[in-house]
Amino acid sequence: MTGELVKCRPDQDHDDGPCWLADLKSTENASRDDFMWSAYRYGYHRQAAFYLDVCAWEGSRRPPDKFFFIAFEKEPPYGYIIYEASLPSLSRGRDAYRAPLDTYAACRKSGVDGRVFDQVISSGGLNCANYQNFHRDVVEGERR
Repeated sequence: MTGELVKCRPDQDHDDGPCWLADLKSTENASRDDFMWSAYRYGYHRQAAFYLDVCAWEGSRRPPDKFFFIAFEKEPPYGYIIYEASLPSLSRGRDAYRAPLDTYAACRKSGVDGRVFDQVISSGGLNCANYQNFHRDVVEGERR
């Protein structure tokens, strides 16, 4: 959507029949309440929405329409539960990742070269003033 190159790396994808993605998540406790707290704290809703969107943008196959988290416990007996990301959480996740991505694209398009700006382009938390560090650490770091 922004023209920026992005990538994702789901742990599992399935496109023979229903099309879905899955990601493994280690956790202290895979129970619903504990895992939902971890999912909120670590922004798993953003990850799920982003992965689904990137796979849809990629376009070489039918886009997945479901995302599953496979929460597995780190200690014996290594219990696990599979959770499906809900449509409301995917919608919130999409809103949460889009603002910083749009701002990043706007900064790149405007040719920001690290000069300090007083104005935040988006409420997403990434502004042109910290773009240079973000670009160096995240984007160029991927190329190393």
